[in-house]
Amino acid sequence: MINITAKGITKAYQTVTILGGVDVVLNEGDKVVLVGENGSGKSTLLKILSDVIEPDQGTVTVEQYQQATYVAQDFSGDLESSGYDFIGSDKILRRALRMLAELDFSEDLLSLETKLLSGGQKKILEVVRGFASGARFLFLDEPENHLDYFGREWLIEAIERYRGGVLIVSHDQYLIDSVANKIIELEDGKLTSYPGDYQFYLDQRMRQLEGRYHQWAENQKEIERHKEMVVQLRQKVKKIRKLAGTYQNKVRVLDRLIKEQIERPKLERKAINIKVSDVERKGGKRILLIRDLTLDFDGHPIFRNVDLQLNFGEKVCLFGRNGSGKTSLFRLVQSEIAPTSGEVKLGVNLSLGYFAQNHVEDLDLSRTPLEELQTTTRESDYNTRVRLSKFLIDSTNATKKIQALSGGQKTRLRFAKLFSRPIDFLMLDEPTNHLDRLSWQVLVQAIKDFQGTVLLISHDRNFIDETMSKLWVIDNASIREFHGNLSQFIEQ
Repeated sequence: MINITAKGITKAYQTVTILGGVDVVLNEGDKVVLVGENGSGKSTLLKILSDVIEPDQGTVTVEQYQQATYVAQDFSGDLESSGYDFIGSDKILRRALRMLAELDFSEDLLSLETKLLSGGQKKILEVVRGFASGARFLFLDEPENHLDYFGREWLIEAIERYRGGVLIVSHDQYLIDSVANKIIELEDGKLTSYPGDYQFYLDQRMRQLEGRYHQWAENQKEIERHKEMVVQLRQKVKKIRKLAGTYQNKVRVLDRLIKEQIERPKLERKAINIKVSDVERKGGKRILLIRDLTLDFDGHPIFRNVDLQLNFGEKVCLFGRNGSGKTSLFRLVQSEIAPTSGEVKLGVNLSLGYFAQNHVEDLDLSRTPLEELQTTTRESDYNTRVRLSKFLIDSTNATKKIQALSGGQKTRLRFAKLFSRPIDFLMLDEPTNHLDRLSWQVLVQAIKDFQGTVLLISHDRNFIDETMSKLWVIDNASIREFHGNLSQFIEQ
């Protein structure tokens, strides 16, 4: 069977070991999902397996003539170049055009500089180029990010019909359950493999942790028993010299038990501690009014005669295809652009919190997280470190340059900035991108607990179902309301 085999892979950054001698085998036809906390080294492992970077130690063996392709989290092309330039050779282009047609991606867009494309459109190019490459093995790093619902459904089908081996980093449980025949967890620099879907992995992982915890607890009891025996024998040896041999033997046994004791298993991993500041209850207050809105770009209609209203306490998801105008509506609300006609009007005396789609556009990458958060809070180093720790940014990462952090760590820093002040109206543009599963769950709870108003852009089906009670559905330059969640909308 054709495969990629990695043995003894070790990788460290400065003094921190990310991968501690891991072994991996990816066979042709495998559909494997790699899970783990943000910053645990998942992207690093994918890049090593696809020969993008070198390990410090260990070997990666790929059978001759077999190609491995890495599909990056974020767009990897030159923003000044066209989509045609990014895709590459004619052979790859022919395959890519067929896939782009399936995604309703206009070929005319390929002539544009990629900087003019939306985040979702750039992501489509990145993913399609990977599938069109003809590689026997694909390494997909959070491929669902920025893809709309229809793009995610296409991605699932593309993975299922792909004949080669695929290793995927994803935090989207719907995608994982749809495609995975194996889950690999990366934790503390080590890999553990679980056959089956995500729920099977969670169940098996908890059983293993409980078993290891029971073993640890029994070992602790045994250590404490021998400690008591050693103390008692030490007193007796002073009076009965012939017990000295027994005493020395018990000391050796105790030393061995302490040396061989296992680390206490963590039954619960740390989660980010998001608390949205309380806001004054403003029941019935109008937060946003959109009246007779029309928006054109270069003669192309984005919205036509749209009328909507958003009241305090409502939680609404703006849902539509990539390029349909979701981000444009957000920009209209924030007065970054003006409507062609009509009005978009915010309520008075509102505290607005905005989480942008581009996860680095509001961060100064030359600063440290400590410096960046202090620009918002004006707090002392100590208080700022405490605030960062609630978002799992520890003392080491607090003083690193932001550019050295993982995508998920940058996202958590942005949450720390966003939730450091009282907010009436939250605007969230794809907030779950790069977020690990545990932090995803805490964000869900934070949105549920939030008393204010939320307007969300997301294509994460589970996240929308858990947090939203209404959809604004964009279609053919109009927006219609749907009362219910995404699954209910799809099933209607």
